[in-house]
Amino acid sequence: SDPNDVAVINMLAEAYINKNDFSSAETTLKKAIVIEPGDLWSCRSLARIYRIKPETNPAAKSNNLILALEQIQRGLASHPNDIWLLAGGAEIYSQQGDKDKANQLIDRAISLSAATDKTFIMQIKERINASAEAQKKIKK
Repeated sequence: SDPNDVAVINMLAEAYINKNDFSSAETTLKKAIVIEPGDLWSCRSLARIYRIKPETNPAAKSNNLILALEQIQRGLASHPNDIWLLAGGAEIYSQQGDKDKANQLIDRAISLSAATDKTFIMQIKERINASAEAQKKIKK
């Protein structure tokens, strides 16, 4: 009844994600972002799609991480204290090999998180640092 209802559009996108139809989910979320550019759920979900979307080559995966980071940054512009955007951004920077930016974002998420979320956010920080150590060993 309302084709511009961003909440309903986001629910439809989530259904597509659950069916592993990332292309339809991406198209649907882009529509939501056109309607409401700073919508938190749309930005989180589109970033998630770009992070989990299967790719056959490293260049495509790298490009998807850049697209995911753009959505994280879009969301943080409107919601600078969203711990899930901060944690997602930290994981992306970690995957890109930027441990300093990753730790900046994850430390901010930790400082803002409630006790119920802190354990999970701390696990992300541990993964980031373990990944950085593994990358150092590979370079040696």
